[in-house]
Amino acid sequence: MERSDPANASLGGFEIIDSAKNTLDIVSPGTVSYADILALATRDAVVMTGKPDIQVATGKRDGMASEVTNVRPNMVDTSFTVDDMIFFPQKGLPLEDLVMLLGFYAYECTLDDGKRLSGNLESFGITCTRTIWSAHCTIFNDIFRTDSRGNVAFVNSSLDKDYAAKLAKKCATSTSTTVYIDHQTSFTFGNQYYNHFLAHRGLLQSDSNFFYEAWSESCLKLSSIGVMTDEGEIRQICSRTNV
Repeated sequence: MERSDPANASLGGFEIIDSAKNTLDIVSPGTVSYADILALATRDAVVMTGKPDIQVATGKRDGMASEVTNVRPNMVDTSFTVDDMIFFPQKGLPLEDLVMLLGFYAYECTLDDGKRLSGNLESFGITCTRTIWSAHCTIFNDIFRTDSRGNVAFVNSSLDKDYAAKLAKKCATSTSTTVYIDHQTSFTFGNQYYNHFLAHRGLLQSDSNFFYEAWSESCLKLSSIGVMTDEGEIRQICSRTNV
């Protein structure tokens, strides 16, 4: 099952999706797919962070299989460099869309260093505002190593040393700890992720109106990849097929 891959360990909110499905099935049984519910829930979550309101297309059907082996070949892994990420056009997403989508994710905890950064991703012609994203320590623990005496050695020499030290301290007690990559504006939609990246505070190697519009277009492209309309099914339970 796809959910068993470590890359999906941070996923939560399944009970909310199930609750939405149960409510919809009371009104119109077997009509709305989990694929549509997930897309609409993503739209609503984005709106709750302060826009944009994405006009999500519906009519998707659920897949007939969920294999853990399908996860890694179809995602940007946390250890990827920018060069590794160039494969995205194979999915119908050019590099510009990858840049937009990388700037928006969120889950649970925070790392606060009290500093403000500024800048923009000029090489892509992008000037933005703020964003949200976080990750479990286990996802990025390859950027530093701790020996038996507790001394920390940083594998990724390009990472800001102060930031790396804070990460090592934050993750010392548990690999399940979650830290925000955008640690200034973690619950607001915008561009701080890019500013941190330019300041060598990119945790994973891998004008505001313009940003909102561009991100919306990229998200819609992502939601249209591999969509099932004629084939597939309307699942009764999210985690397994009907047969």
